[in-house]
Amino acid sequence: MKKFPEKLLQHFVICNSNAFNFKQDFYKLKDKILAKYGTPDGYDLQTIIKKCYRCNGTGYSYDVDFDENSWGCYHCGGDGIYSRNKYKLNRYFLNGRMFHIPESVGWDFEGDDKKNAIDHRIIHQNIEGDPYNSYLLLLFKYDKKKFYEHWKNWGNDYLKSWKGDIKRWIQSIIPKRSKQMVIDEFDDIPF
Repeated sequence: MKKFPEKLLQHFVICNSNAFNFKQDFYKLKDKILAKYGTPDGYDLQTIIKKCYRCNGTGYSYDVDFDENSWGCYHCGGDGIYSRNKYKLNRYFLNGRMFHIPESVGWDFEGDDKKNAIDHRIIHQNIEGDPYNSYLLLLFKYDKKKFYEHWKNWGNDYLKSWKGDIKRWIQSIIPKRSKQMVIDEFDDIPF
């Protein structure tokens, strides 16, 4: 299995951790990258419980006076839980770091390759960096067609001088000390 370029890992992490308009599109690219470069490592089982907003998780309806004879909440059935979903999160290691790809939603999953039970939403801490530029850089390397769609929509007239524009753009988002190293990583760069 080919190793994912270490110089691009930080851009991958920035996209994975930060919120931006094209996050759902990034997840499709993430799946492709992890399938090609990641090492599968079983799965985690995530359970997300949402408390009932009608009774505020108490299980009692407030439509009537509250006492021991009160009716149970009709929305949650009286247990205070509106929904309980389980998600199978396939684990992949990419250059020593673990990432998840959600596979399915269901009530229960069993198997010997289950690693952990997660009883909450996974919330990533924001990482410094521009997730959109990082996403475009990853697209440039791994999905040229999608990259050029974004490039055209970004207001760049790529028919005039797109090679120079792309080169200047790449140089603007990569730290000076590693510009040449990252540009060398793009063996099929058109300039």
